[in-house]
Amino acid sequence: MEYKKVYDPQELQELIKWFADHHDELPQSIYINSGTFVKDVRFTASHFHEIVAKVGEKKFYGSHMRLFFTLRERIIEQWEKEKFEREAESVPV
Repeated sequence: MEYKKVYDPQELQELIKWFADHHDELPQSIYINSGTFVKDVRFTASHFHEIVAKVGEKKFYGSHMRLFFTLRERIIEQWEKEKFEREAESVPV
């Protein structure tokens, strides 16, 4: 998801739903980038809907909303990497 000053409410609701649907699968912690570490992903994700309710459609908070989209992207990348590593380990040599 590219950066926007204001995200569509439907996009934000879909993101809230994604985090809720995957809550039990979320990693404990993750690096979003080299300077951003989320220590408790489940806690952070569980409060995302509150943040959206307060500031989601205000143009000054686009970077905050982008952070949650990036968080989801990093989680999916981590899952794909872990899946690849598991599959590589199971291939007989």
